[in-house]
Amino acid sequence: MSTVSELSTVAGPRDPGDGGRKARNRALLINGTFAVAFVALLGVAATTTDSFLTDDNLTNLLRQSVTTGLLALGMLMVILTGGIDLSVGSVVALTGIIAAGLAADLPVPLAMAVGVAAGVACGAINGVLVAHFRLAPFVVTLAALTTIRGLAYVYSETPITPTEISFLSLGTDSIGPIPIATVIMLVAFALAWLSSPAPRPAGPSWPSAATPRPCGWPASACPGTSC
Repeated sequence: MSTVSELSTVAGPRDPGDGGRKARNRALLINGTFAVAFVALLGVAATTTDSFLTDDNLTNLLRQSVTTGLLALGMLMVILTGGIDLSVGSVVALTGIIAAGLAADLPVPLAMAVGVAAGVACGAINGVLVAHFRLAPFVVTLAALTTIRGLAYVYSETPITPTEISFLSLGTDSIGPIPIATVIMLVAFALAWLSSPAPRPAGPSWPSAATPRPCGWPASACPGTSC
């Protein structure tokens, strides 16, 4: 036991909060690196061309970022639960072509609602297969990627270009200098942030084999029985 006491005196018990601090510092470093890289890219683009900071170009960038931003938001929620979804591109293709095709014969809001319902159905099927039948999300969504893409081709083998003004206005109209689609994306971001659960503290929240004992040894290697 003297050897154990000497080792515990030299090493000392580990602070359970060290893991949390290291995780936070690592997250700050990663986020800071991305922020610096983003600002650097903006600086390069602004200095190499005269049209980058024009109103038309900035509005166009905001409009083009909507699809990627909304997909990234949905993917974030999936990844936070430990899953992955490879079928998002195919779902977007299917819902878009259904809405565009039906808009010629149905009221535009109803056509859009049917397209959204098709996307919800695809997501529900993936969710049931993963959550209820315990199938790997990678395998399920990889199969859904090809299946849903095939359904889009079954619906129409050629692209459908909507001509209804009310259908196009959602992506072209603006509120001041900000496109309506961008406002919708920002509202979705805010709702997701407000509804997301608080992050769990880093590190083990319950005793495990690696949790240090009072003697300084992890439970799996502690030679004593009194601790």
